Amino acid sequence: MNESALKQNVARLSNIFCYDIYQQDPSLRQRFDLVFLFDVLEHMADEDRFLRAVVFHLAPGGKLVVNVPAGKWRIQLMMKPPDMCAAIR
Repeated sequence: MNESALKQNVARLSNIFCYDIYQQDPSLRQRFDLVFLFDVLEHMADEDRFLRAVVFHLAPGGKLVVNVPAGKWRIQLMMKPPDMCAAIR
């Protein structure tokens, strides 16, 4: 997300701001109970570094929910039963 996209934000019930997660601002350490990553991880050049930065912000006992794109062509061998799927990396 970038600042231009944030200016188009239509959310009225929460504050949204642009922040470099690698800065690891001490005031945001262990601040979030829940972090969603929707189609983000596959764009990170250094996934380990990125995930360490995410965990820095995650409260003890907090949850991290990750979604990565996976077409049937990538997972069809892992589908058991056929109507369920999981990605293994």
